[in-house]
Amino acid sequence: GTGEDISEIEVFNPQSYINRLLGLGDLQYLVKRLEEAKLSERIKLERIVSGKITLLDFREMLESMQSFGPLSKFLESIPGLKRIDEKVVSIGEEKIKRWRAILNSMTKEELLNPSIIDRSRSRRIAKGAGVTLKDVKDLLKSYSQMKKMQRALSKRDLRRILRQGRFDLQL
Repeated sequence: GTGEDISEIEVFNPQSYINRLLGLGDLQYLVKRLEEAKLSERIKLERIVSGKITLLDFREMLESMQSFGPLSKFLESIPGLKRIDEKVVSIGEEKIKRWRAILNSMTKEELLNPSIIDRSRSRRIAKGAGVTLKDVKDLLKSYSQMKKMQRALSKRDLRRILRQGRFDLQL
């Protein structure tokens, strides 16, 4: 196994073990996790391509990221990626944890149509998630930036990116 959770039990592979010991990454682990996520991501990718991603999709993406295991373990499996400072990884994991709490505190209507989230709703969401109002604003700002980047990419660029990831979508 690679961790303490039951989901981290796996068949022993000496090559993967040696690669992890030497800090060379573990491509087999990475490919396996990405293949598991690929099936559920296909529908979301189609929405991204069409420009119709919602906070509900964003929440599902964060939840599927959790299936990769700890962020530090996922990053270590990428060959050539230098060791990342544990403090930076910890901050990233905390941010994802806060974002998931915020998204879980939203109504389905808010998840599908974030433009209805005003100051009053933001306060309720923050209180329900146990976070600050600034955390809610940061999430909404990041979501807005992601939507802008999504619009900036042409369908041709997205098609090329998806093909490199072995996703074959008809655009």
